[in-house]
Amino acid sequence: MEPPKVAHRESEWYNLKELDQMLDVLETEPLKYQVMINIAVYSGIRLGELSVLGWSDIDFDKKIIKISKQLQYLSGIGIFELDNTKTPSGNRSIPIPDTLVSLLKEYQDWQAEVRLQMGDRWVDHNKLFTKENGEPIFPSTPSLWFRRFRKRHNLPNLPFHGIRHTNASIMLGEGVDVATVSRRLGHADINVTLRRYGHAIEENNRKGTEAIVRAIKREKNCGVDDDPRDAE
Repeated sequence: MEPPKVAHRESEWYNLKELDQMLDVLETEPLKYQVMINIAVYSGIRLGELSVLGWSDIDFDKKIIKISKQLQYLSGIGIFELDNTKTPSGNRSIPIPDTLVSLLKEYQDWQAEVRLQMGDRWVDHNKLFTKENGEPIFPSTPSLWFRRFRKRHNLPNLPFHGIRHTNASIMLGEGVDVATVSRRLGHADINVTLRRYGHAIEENNRKGTEAIVRAIKREKNCGVDDDPRDAE
């Protein structure tokens, strides 16, 4: 007897208009959270991968973020880091735009000032996102903040993980190949990407047909009346 098939629910995401609206109001929020959400938007990394990022993971010269671990929390154990090397696909480098590089540099300067103000009370873990005393944040912190942020600005209801889906959906919709998107997301199997983002792949499929139509129309409008083959 065959096991029952599992129904795969397609991901929820912000469309480009909603994303633009979200990024606009984000500029009114504290710098720490501007950086946090922008990294999520441009990289599509997981919540645990975002929460654990250290300054050594940011290569300002090459303009990349290196992903190699995740932050986890278990009752009775507390916060701990999980090495991504157990799943090779989880280790990856993701290019980031100049705007995010500039924002990161501004945030690094801000954090350095906070560290000086805290003095001996600062616990240095070299993390991007910390509590007031420098200790690592809880893995759920970005998600909880994003929920309150959405409500404050009356944004469409979307869980934090939806930012990851937004990232993938936009890339696929803009014609980035599935293999590249899958690698950036850290999926171990490209079929996971195909199942989860069928909506964006179908949109790209339609764009493929539209591209052929445009090419044919362009050729017709070139004003070429004679086919060179007719002279043979």
